[in-house]
Amino acid sequence: MTRSTLHAPRPAIDFTPVPRRARKDGWTPERQRAFIETLSQSGQLRVAAAAVGMSEAGAIWLRKQPGAESFCLAWDAAVQTGAEAVREKLVDHALNGVPEDVWHGGKVVGARRRFNQRGMMWVVENGDKRAARAEAAAKSVEGKAREAKSLRESIEAAVYKLAKGMDRDTLKQMQGYAADPAKRDAYDLLYGTPIDWEGIANGELPPQMQYADHRFNSPSTGKLPPYLQSRRR
Repeated sequence: MTRSTLHAPRPAIDFTPVPRRARKDGWTPERQRAFIETLSQSGQLRVAAAAVGMSEAGAIWLRKQPGAESFCLAWDAAVQTGAEAVREKLVDHALNGVPEDVWHGGKVVGARRRFNQRGMMWVVENGDKRAARAEAAAKSVEGKAREAKSLRESIEAAVYKLAKGMDRDTLKQMQGYAADPAKRDAYDLLYGTPIDWEGIANGELPPQMQYADHRFNSPSTGKLPPYLQSRRR
């Protein structure tokens, strides 16, 4: 293991930032990436949080927010990578020595490098196994994030299926009202909201009563996410 190998640049840990409201003093995507980058270099929460002007408690709080799955995985990988960076510094000292001055008669007369024999033995015994594990952890972040995303989507799909069942029950109940003029008039009088009774009789539940689609429609597009499109019926 050469000095160039020890100090080779590490691949950046790619992840999806936790969605937050836009605030300059908050956990912006840029600040989250800088935090993970510093954490991967130091392995220390205190150092990484201070580097981006945030508190340790704030970083821990961010881990617990919705949509933080990828961020948490990146954090864990960064801690491993940071710990490896510290180990590499120890390896560097073991292989290349630590510079120290040579004193004689109260003056510096030269320089030498002090080597750590026990450190050298550790390097021989451990080799690159730890570095390989850290690199593998960094590469697995996105894969694990995809697994978490797939699990979330499957759970949402199951809840959506239940919600669609609720909508069918609601439609059946409303069709009963639509077939009875007295119940229909009573409903109109009670709620005071215009209802498309003809549409209900034809099997169309008004949009304001469709819990499933209202609950799962995307706020930005007003449509269902692609993974739920096939489950509308």
